[in-house]
Amino acid sequence: MSEETGKSRPFLVAAVIIFTPLVFILSVVSKGTIEGSIKTELGYMIETYGYQPTEAIYNKAVDSSELLMEGSGLLGGLRKLLLPEEYFQYGGVGDTTFFTTSFWSQVDEAIDNLSLNVEYFLLRLYGLSVWLILSAVILVAAVFSGYMVREIKKQGGLNTRHLFVMDLL
Repeated sequence: MSEETGKSRPFLVAAVIIFTPLVFILSVVSKGTIEGSIKTELGYMIETYGYQPTEAIYNKAVDSSELLMEGSGLLGGLRKLLLPEEYFQYGGVGDTTFFTTSFWSQVDEAIDNLSLNVEYFLLRLYGLSVWLILSAVILVAAVFSGYMVREIKKQGGLNTRHLFVMDLL
């Protein structure tokens, strides 16, 4: 058991090393770009699933995102950790040389964008879950059909030539 745990750790460490900088880079992207991507994704989902299922998926993603980011206190903790106390209380800082109010505003916007990225990720994940259900249905039907054709061939009741005309019957 300890051997399996030791083998899975390098993969986990590599995944964290690869994905953590990507999350931080994505959080710096402007809010308008992320919102535009979400709107495009919602448009595709409406075309595919219809309005009501898409609305249900979107509401589920928003609720889960709020629970993960705000409900758990992660956003508040990040703000307290990364923003100075003065900016956190008054919305600005007195330093005018390097770390100005605009700098801290961009950090605060990046924290908000992190929440928006989590919402976008959950939207895609929940949208994918519908496709997985549909794929499972098709896969089960294909496996059953293949099994039945195999059993018929075993009995000698069907040759390959007849397989291509079965749709016409």
